[in-house]
Amino acid sequence: MAATARGADVLIVGGGIIGTLTAIALAGRGVAVRVIERGEPMRESSWAGAGILSPIYPWKYPDALSHLVNRSLALYPALVAELRGASGVDPQYRVSGLIIPVYSAAEWAELAGALPWSQRFGWPARRLDGDQARQVEPCLSERVVGAIDWPQVGQIRNPRLAAAARATAEARGVVFDTGREVTGFAFQGDNGVTVRTASGDLHGSRVLLAAGSWTGGLAERAGFTLPVAPVKGQILLLKTAPGTLTRIVKHDQAYLVPRADGHVLVGATMEMAGFDRRTTLEALHFLSGALLDMAPGLADAEVVRHWMGFRPGTPDGLPYLGPVPGRPGLFVAAGHYRNGVILAPATADAMARMLCGEACPVDLSAFAPERPALAHAALGFPA
Repeated sequence: MAATARGADVLIVGGGIIGTLTAIALAGRGVAVRVIERGEPMRESSWAGAGILSPIYPWKYPDALSHLVNRSLALYPALVAELRGASGVDPQYRVSGLIIPVYSAAEWAELAGALPWSQRFGWPARRLDGDQARQVEPCLSERVVGAIDWPQVGQIRNPRLAAAARATAEARGVVFDTGREVTGFAFQGDNGVTVRTASGDLHGSRVLLAAGSWTGGLAERAGFTLPVAPVKGQILLLKTAPGTLTRIVKHDQAYLVPRADGHVLVGATMEMAGFDRRTTLEALHFLSGALLDMAPGLADAEVVRHWMGFRPGTPDGLPYLGPVPGRPGLFVAAGHYRNGVILAPATADAMARMLCGEACPVDLSAFAPERPALAHAALGFPA
């Protein structure tokens, strides 16, 4: 059926990059889709993130995450071409490389799993000494004694990806229902799911929860528990001369992301602060210190902007993907934490297939919503 004022084949709650790309994939299959968004689409973590197309220390996670990442990266070039062609907006996907500087023997030990992981999963990488690292990136600190370099890591401009995805979805007939808060759900077995909102009920044969950090609250309204919590991240935008920094630089929890026009993103804090939207002096101090530690050659860069976003964290750092047991017709795709943009193409492809009853080319059992989850210490979840 076509999307109407009262519903659609599939209702997607959440208008971020995960929900919107899933809507595009469904629309391409002839499915009528309505996206329900409490605010404006693409204005939360989908817009705020740095667009690094590499997971953060993936060797510390189950292999299932790396398999899903590789699937997503394989889909990215065609997806970007599709979005650019349909919307006229260039997401500015490009390969820039990524380097992790090392300051001590202890840090080399912490990175022991990096090169074996790279070899197993087909990510070209090389070990550099300090001088070689500074030849690659002259802005790096003199304290750097070595580095691991991944020359084929890519990046994308989040706001441009978001704009291209929304425009493409609307061109394909996806309806965005904005400013609509979901208050509850009613499950009717084979007859689908009713989504209750303050401005009236909507009905869908299937419903996908893809509301990022707000998905845990939606799960409660649907009568089940899904531990997703906002992990606040603050970012600085700097302006330098183009080419001053060429690679993404990653150290500990901080990173630098150079754009082709000379702008550099400095991120990011990791704060269990609920939905506090303030940007703070403390974060400015932390990010400035991280910048000077990694690349003191950027010390005189102009500060252009300071913003924040909410990453959807989970106890084990992995997303929830799949049907919700005991809630017929309800599916979830949320909790991508720091990997939302990199996992978005594979997630959207998998969820569209799942919602249409098709086989998925990737094993998603590690991401099942009902899985037992061990606490991820970095997120501060209780063990």
